[in-house]
Amino acid sequence: TGATGIQTATATSETAAVRVETSTLESIAITTLPNKLAYTVGSELDITGMVVTGSYSDNSTEILSITAANVTGFDSSKAVESQTLTVTVSGKTATYTIKIVAELVCDPDSSFSGVGIFSSPPGAVATKPGLSRNVTFLLGSGYLPGKKMPSGIMAFQFSAGKQLFMGTTQEWLCIDGNLVLLKGKGMLNGRTGYSYLLSAVDGGTYSKNDRIRFQIWDKSGGIVYDNEPGAELYAVPDTPLSKGNIIIKKVKQVWR
Repeated sequence: TGATGIQTATATSETAAVRVETSTLESIAITTLPNKLAYTVGSELDITGMVVTGSYSDNSTEILSITAANVTGFDSSKAVESQTLTVTVSGKTATYTIKIVAELVCDPDSSFSGVGIFSSPPGAVATKPGLSRNVTFLLGSGYLPGKKMPSGIMAFQFSAGKQLFMGTTQEWLCIDGNLVLLKGKGMLNGRTGYSYLLSAVDGGTYSKNDRIRFQIWDKSGGIVYDNEPGAELYAVPDTPLSKGNIIIKKVKQVWR
């Protein structure tokens, strides 16, 4: 569609109003992103809040009417860190990105602990991609009665890099079955301004089935450490322990 004008024409001594198109749609742009940009697996597309503006050949613009039928590329069947959606109006397109995360059922009455060693692969340390050595860790977290934030201990020692990461604040803890996710802030070699995400799996009776992943970001959001680089943010970890174990307790435990 395009903007229209009214042109007067004379034919057989009668005056008729003839509608003619004076401009065409040249491009569209998403001028306001939708409110929802993160979805859980199995959820439906929600474009509430999205504003799409059309630009015409006569240099005019207008806000276009958009429905979910104008959007393609949405697939919430599995978790993905980045998914591109395309908005199409009269053959013109614009894109934006969303992410799909696994839906977790968190048990607030569970806690976990862990101690051990895992092998840090090449590429894990952003500033030293060739470095590969052991990492020693000591972990523990749970929710105190009536508290909205978990508390516990978080310590990682990177032996070869001579780096020590100490957690200072635990922001949230989710234990879903045998999977642990713990988000917080901490210090790297005594310097503040770092965030972390721990992912761990309690493999049951045999510690060889336990898995762990540790991610650290600086205050700008740049990745500092990730022992499974390239994996999705909330992916189930795949790195086995060399020694030690991860233990999930189904009753609330207080960490002091």
